[in-house]
Amino acid sequence: VNGYQENATAQDEVDYSAPKARLDGMTPDVYDNVTFNLQDEFTSGGESWNGSAVYQVAWATNWNAYADYYLGGQYSLLTMKVVPYAETFWNGKDAGIVMTVYDEQTGDVLARKRGIEVDTKKFTIEADVSGVEYVRIEFNANNPGFGGKMLVKDACLY
Repeated sequence: VNGYQENATAQDEVDYSAPKARLDGMTPDVYDNVTFNLQDEFTSGGESWNGSAVYQVAWATNWNAYADYYLGGQYSLLTMKVVPYAETFWNGKDAGIVMTVYDEQTGDVLARKRGIEVDTKKFTIEADVSGVEYVRIEFNANNPGFGGKMLVKDACLY
């Protein structure tokens, strides 16, 4: 669909030690059901998630959570770490949360991760954002009565 790859991976020649910018240092232009700077102490995958962005998702109320950021076509790659905030999930199995990163102006999907459940381990998602003016990071719950919070951190632009 629109040239993206499921669970897209980065280009080979990226210097991950030197991001040009970080989304956690930017204010989103538009967002809904997102809070920033998690205050709870939460550890997963051997690392602290304190200070993460928190995306609240609930199918029962048709909640999706998203944030749009202006990139101005200045970057080629977006990477970020993601994990379910397990303590906040209800009906945790079969929640089927989907994370999508897409070009807000064209609707083109840049990366997608499906089937996120309460026991999903930390993962990194990477999206080619070459020429993208506005990028949207969005989470949706697929199944009735399911939901929870997703944590996003180390969102870097290259």
